[in-house]
Amino acid sequence: GYALYRKEGKDGKYVRIKKLNGLTKTSYHDKTVLPGVTYEYKVRAFLKLSSGYQRSAYSAVKAVDFTVPSTQWNKFAVSNYTTVQLSWKKVGITGYRIYRKTDSGKYTCIKDIGSNQTVSYKDTNVVPGHTYTYRIRCYQMVNGKKYYSPYTSVMAADIKMSAPRLKSASVNDSAKIKLTWQKDTQATGYYIYRSTAQKGGYKKVKTITKNTSSGWTDSSVAPGKTYYYKIKSYVQGSAGKGTSAYSRALMVQMKAKSPAIAQVSSSAGGIKLKWAKDAKAAGYQISRATDLNGKYEVLKN
Repeated sequence: GYALYRKEGKDGKYVRIKKLNGLTKTSYHDKTVLPGVTYEYKVRAFLKLSSGYQRSAYSAVKAVDFTVPSTQWNKFAVSNYTTVQLSWKKVGITGYRIYRKTDSGKYTCIKDIGSNQTVSYKDTNVVPGHTYTYRIRCYQMVNGKKYYSPYTSVMAADIKMSAPRLKSASVNDSAKIKLTWQKDTQATGYYIYRSTAQKGGYKKVKTITKNTSSGWTDSSVAPGKTYYYKIKSYVQGSAGKGTSAYSRALMVQMKAKSPAIAQVSSSAGGIKLKWAKDAKAAGYQISRATDLNGKYEVLKN
């Protein structure tokens, strides 16, 4: 007859798994194998004599690779700052598991796909300002247990929003400040910030909630003041909100409105002036000269 030996894995030892009595039995079906293992087989004949057994030399070794096959990446892309699109090549296994880590964190399984027919996935649980790294492995189910392939190579999505470009800031005919910017088609909206100092004190004065607008008019400004503006774009996704860096700041200087003297009257006590009140003015300065084109001196602040 014949004796069949098997070794499991690279570092395993050969063990006899079957003794086949009779010279006509020249095949065997090994049903005890499991995915994820490489098996090596060899066989030798034996002869039973009255004095004992005589055995032949071993046959040449035959190897069978039962390792679960791995897949490979097909496509990988970021869409609208809020979605990472993944696709991979189909493999003849039970399913796939997708793993992700955020920044320098640990990998966790974010999706178990129980069909080898599905070879794409959209991850919408992302927020700008983070790096997401992905890898995939296949698995084969045997008797209710999963046996895994090696991982794919990793793919990383560094999701950063582009800083918006503030194109112009100017005073219009209504003594209001008009802002315009370059629209980011992937953003949800914009935050507008204002300060009276170039390097600090910025406060949010407006939220643009729709990306259909690329301009805004600030009507809460006063004559004689200098304003600085900068903007951020933001995106709202299912995982939360993310923002871009600030745009460069633009300066607008509002000119004070010239008051009109409405009445001048003289008396023994002096000359009395009256003018229309400017509700937005901080105060007034009165100057006098003895000639229309002469040198004016400040009398009163």
